[in-house]
Amino acid sequence: MRHGSHPGGVTEGASAFSSQVQAIGAGSGVTGRDDSGIVGDAPRRSIIDSTVEVLLVEDNPSDVELTVRALRRAGLESGVHIAGDGVEAMEYLFGAKPEGAPARRPALVLLDLKLPRVSGLELLAAIKSNEASKSIPVVILSSSREVRDIDDAYRAGANSYIVKPVEFEEFTAAIARVAEYWLGINERPS
Repeated sequence: MRHGSHPGGVTEGASAFSSQVQAIGAGSGVTGRDDSGIVGDAPRRSIIDSTVEVLLVEDNPSDVELTVRALRRAGLESGVHIAGDGVEAMEYLFGAKPEGAPARRPALVLLDLKLPRVSGLELLAAIKSNEASKSIPVVILSSSREVRDIDDAYRAGANSYIVKPVEFEEFTAAIARVAEYWLGINERPS
């Protein structure tokens, strides 16, 4: 999903999403499976604890919008904090003291690897090296399929690595599965 930019802030590669993104508004029905397994236009029933907080660390505005919409569609109704780079995320998590306890403790961190100022891997290492934050699950959302990127992320402590699908429906389904597992099925430490 990360591509070059056109003048005016339109991101290349985002055209496949643009008309579909606009069609998904607050309160709209979504296509999904109901309990009978039938696909239809019904609101998605969710097992997600909609009161939890998610930290999304992403510098691409198009990817931020798509991810937030996908989280909402999956059932997360509030609590998405967006950090545009690694420094903002560090300040959000740790305040002025990265070695101290987290100022905020999200239930899940969705992290892009390619960030300005502080890379995703550096942020991941900071989260996982801090005793108070190391149990926060961190899911990498990246456009990279490079074996080195995947291996580096897991070595640094990533709990999962998701390659961002190109098609909006695939992306939404991937985010829904991530959210349902980490915010619904998974038991989080207190």
